[in-house]
Amino acid sequence: MAGLPSGQLGRYEILAPEPLPAGPRVTNPAAPLLRLLLRAFNVVLAAAALLMIGSALWMGQQYRRGDSGGGGGDAPSPAPDAAPGFGGGGVAAAAAARVASFPWFIYAVGGAGAYCFATALCGLAGVKRGRRGRLAAHIVLLAGLMLAEAGATLLLLTDNAWRARIPDDPSGRWAQAQAFVQANARGCRLAAVATLGAELAALAAACWLHAIYTAAYEAWLDDREEQTERTREMLNRAVVQTYAGGSGSSWQSRMRSKYGFDASSLEAATNAARQTAALRVDDPQ
Repeated sequence: MAGLPSGQLGRYEILAPEPLPAGPRVTNPAAPLLRLLLRAFNVVLAAAALLMIGSALWMGQQYRRGDSGGGGGDAPSPAPDAAPGFGGGGVAAAAAARVASFPWFIYAVGGAGAYCFATALCGLAGVKRGRRGRLAAHIVLLAGLMLAEAGATLLLLTDNAWRARIPDDPSGRWAQAQAFVQANARGCRLAAVATLGAELAALAAACWLHAIYTAAYEAWLDDREEQTERTREMLNRAVVQTYAGGSGSSWQSRMRSKYGFDASSLEAATNAARQTAALRVDDPQ
């Protein structure tokens, strides 16, 4: 701003307020600890998910080779009177035969591993400050995982008559899993409760961290709006002081004495132009 007097230069310096940070600033002291806990939990969850996926691939390969690991065997052949046709009995028998020949337990283990791996990836990506959407997805996936695990725990660790309605797995792995749980019921029960407790703690930490990020983001937006409004007011005040002579009328007296020009008309025109511009901004249509 070369060529301006020092008094006018001071007027323009106030139009440059302190710059805001590039993004929301998290000042809550609990945020670093929550990030550490979520990273540790999701690393363990990702490792367990990869182990489940690897186990499903290995069990599938063993099943294709014809080795079911004991307890399984060839798929049962349909009864002679269960020939396919339009009768209800034939269709039901054919459907039961198809279900009995499908190694559903292997696919269930693989699908659960893939779900856990996706949950862990969302959690690891969502701990960063600017990724609240992925953290929210991690919260939803983790809640679904907890519900599914609670249902599986009730299925395996309680005596339910409807458990017998689950079709047999031709690979024999479902029978092995039931036998293992029955032989180690106490250990499995403690492991299930501990896992649910860890998942519940991780879910609470993720919800807390998401609330911290949301509050920081909203505060940052408020600061931006406040800075924009403050800058607009400073600019309007500087324009009025520059073109209307400020609080005194020395500029108007100089214009009147030297050029015979009435500065009040210029001030009125400037105010009218500013009001017109404000109306256009408020109503772009």
